[in-house]
Amino acid sequence: MFNLNNSHQFCKVYDDDDILVCHWVMDKVSRSDRDVWIIEHFFFNPAAEQAFFINEMHNIFEIATTTATPVWPLDPQIIAYFKQHPKFAKIWYHKPDSI
Repeated sequence: MFNLNNSHQFCKVYDDDDILVCHWVMDKVSRSDRDVWIIEHFFFNPAAEQAFFINEMHNIFEIATTTATPVWPLDPQIIAYFKQHPKFAKIWYHKPDSI
């Protein structure tokens, strides 16, 4: 599904009625300490089934673990998800100290 050699990952998911359910973009950038995936924006249609959102979070987790590259979420929705799901702590780059 994803070409992990590409530093630009993206996904658009449509439901059976061709309505956009989810769209996200993740770019790999080189920081002074290491490469990281950055998620700036994650759109999720609030009328859609939550299963779509969970599936995409799983995809992001798999990309991060497969490439051994942490994720720096900048989108508040993704930050909230990372906070609620402890397994994401191991891929979270620049996790706030207050969490």
